[in-house]
Amino acid sequence: MLKDILDRVFGDPEETHVDEATSVEVATAVLLVEVAHADHDFSEQDRQVVRTELEKAFNLSKHQSLDVLNEAIDLHRHHISFHEIVRLLKDKVVPESRIVLLRALWRVALSDRVVHRYEESQIRKIADWLYVPHRDFIRAKLEVQQEEA
Repeated sequence: MLKDILDRVFGDPEETHVDEATSVEVATAVLLVEVAHADHDFSEQDRQVVRTELEKAFNLSKHQSLDVLNEAIDLHRHHISFHEIVRLLKDKVVPESRIVLLRALWRVALSDRVVHRYEESQIRKIADWLYVPHRDFIRAKLEVQQEEA
C-alpha cells in the first residue's frame, strides 16, 4: 500500500511494469532480449534468433513473433523488474518448460558463435531465479553447443 503511494508520487510515469496481462510469450521474450543485450550488442542476428525461438516455442507466425519481440524490447528498454517476469514464469511454466527456455537462452547467447561471459552470467542468474538445477543448466548449455557444432 505505502509502496503504491510512493510509486505514484515519486515514480517515473514512463516506467513500464509487468502486469497480469503480460503473457508467458512476452515474459520469455524479455529474458531472451536480456541475454541478447548482455554483451552490449543487440545485433540483427540476435533479433532473428530471438524471433525464431519464440516462433518455435509458442507456434507463432512471423508477424506474431515480431509483435511479441517489440513488446519485450519496449519492456526491457523501460527497465522492468526481472523479478516480476520471473515470478510470472515460475507461476505459469512447468519445470520441464523452464529447461526449454534455458536452451533458447543459450541459442541466443551462441548466435554469434561466442558466449560472452556476461551472457553466461545472465543465463546462470535466470536459471537460479527459475529454480532450475545446476545440472540442467549445464546440460542445456552442452546440448545447444552440440547443436551448433
